[in-house]
Amino acid sequence: MVEHPLGKGEVVSSILTGSTIPLYGGSACTYVNQSVSNAIGHGMGTVRLKRVYDEALPEDGTRVLVDRLWPRGRSREAAKVDLWLKDVAPSDKLRHWFNHDPERWPEFRKRYRAELAEESEDTKSEDTKSEDSKSEDLETLRRLAAGNKPVTLLFAAKDSEHNNAVVLREWLSARGHGSPGVKKKIATRRRSGAQLQRVRTIKHS
Repeated sequence: MVEHPLGKGEVVSSILTGSTIPLYGGSACTYVNQSVSNAIGHGMGTVRLKRVYDEALPEDGTRVLVDRLWPRGRSREAAKVDLWLKDVAPSDKLRHWFNHDPERWPEFRKRYRAELAEESEDTKSEDTKSEDSKSEDLETLRRLAAGNKPVTLLFAAKDSEHNNAVVLREWLSARGHGSPGVKKKIATRRRSGAQLQRVRTIKHS
């Protein structure tokens, strides 16, 4: 991998705002020109799953690699990855334990969802969020999925039914319909607004 001359935050910001920048350095680089909504909580758009070794198509939309390791034997030019969010992948410990064993899939899915829940933006303090790249990448992925452009989650595993991308799409779908944390925040704001309105009414009566 050739490091991008810009910081990751600048790359992510450019994708969300629709700017055009090279994702990777060098002459043969992938350019990003996706106008992606950065609205959060407006449901989930089209999120597809695809093996990174399969041919890239225009209908893929924003192509996001969600594996921790770069796919073996796949060049940057062939992969056509718009964004690599490796920190959303399962922990090394969980990844090695699973080892793509279908019999371990139910437990892997359970443990990986627990990792995602633990690192979710809604369950962490502001100080922790700013220092945690996994929380940042999960938030970026959620924002991309909430936009009006298709998003394709790329994975290298040969098994298309038992891999981390499948669990990630489930997580995004649940978030798109309103996670408990988001619902709690909305309910709290509504209650606060109602209480403030009652106070104003009492003062004017």
